[in-house]
Amino acid sequence: MTYTWTQFKITEALAGALVGFQQEAAYDLSKTGKVEDKHRPGQYEIVIDGITMAIDMTGTVISTSPASAYVGQRLMAVKAEMGDEGAVGSSITRTRGSSGEGRDATAVLSTMEPRDHFAINALNAMLVHMNKPETKDDATMLMISRAAYRWAQAMMIAAADSREGQSTTPSTAVDVKSGDLQSNTEKLLYNISKVMQDGLVIKTDDALAVQSEDGIDIPTVAGGISIEVSVFKNKFIRFKATPMVYSNISIYLALTTNDGNREAGFVMTRGSVVSLMPLDEAVTSITAITAKQLRGQGGNDPNEYTLV
Repeated sequence: MTYTWTQFKITEALAGALVGFQQEAAYDLSKTGKVEDKHRPGQYEIVIDGITMAIDMTGTVISTSPASAYVGQRLMAVKAEMGDEGAVGSSITRTRGSSGEGRDATAVLSTMEPRDHFAINALNAMLVHMNKPETKDDATMLMISRAAYRWAQAMMIAAADSREGQSTTPSTAVDVKSGDLQSNTEKLLYNISKVMQDGLVIKTDDALAVQSEDGIDIPTVAGGISIEVSVFKNKFIRFKATPMVYSNISIYLALTTNDGNREAGFVMTRGSVVSLMPLDEAVTSITAITAKQLRGQGGNDPNEYTLV
């Protein structure tokens, strides 16, 4: 990717060349725009950064509305060459270099983030009103695309302002933003972590070892087995057996949820210690467990189970 800033020429500017004020970084096109002929002798117009500027044939700013420090400054023309090094694959080198300490300049674009969806919609709106967008030069395409991401950034800020902030309660867990994950390995590890947190039947080697295929070797636990029933993270039913269940246990619950009263049956599988059971997608919160009943257990299981 190369950027070339050159002397302003009115003929090129009126033909559609991108012009503006060069910033410290050559790739910064935030102070650029297109010159328009308003049919006033020796005077032309350009809008940059929300400021309407009247310029002469040399590209020098004559006046601005509203008033600004741009008066007397001279525009320059900019050309860009995107090249084709990023035309294949999902990885591309950032123009701005590294995004921070511990990161290189390679960005992986294999997934869409909310910011990308916002930018796409903003870009679509811009292109609809642009004359022959397919004929634009590289610099113009980059300027318009970056403008779309500026709109996306504004939408991200507005979206954040309309939501609650994150909890400030101290936690020993590492806060991972799923949108920051790029490689397949990172996503796989994140998904495994979420499964471990949100629901997994845990089995012990001892529980499996004492059971034969037909279940006739299931021992009797002194004092019986208790199964604690509770709501986990507002949307899961959590069953915790002490010490464990020795056959498939059928449990009936009556629940109060966000969409009314529900009845549901669950099965803790043989060898389970902790089980997390979801309901259907319509249930976003479980507010109460109004009734619980043990409906049955394996026929060869001599243990007594109690719901608590």
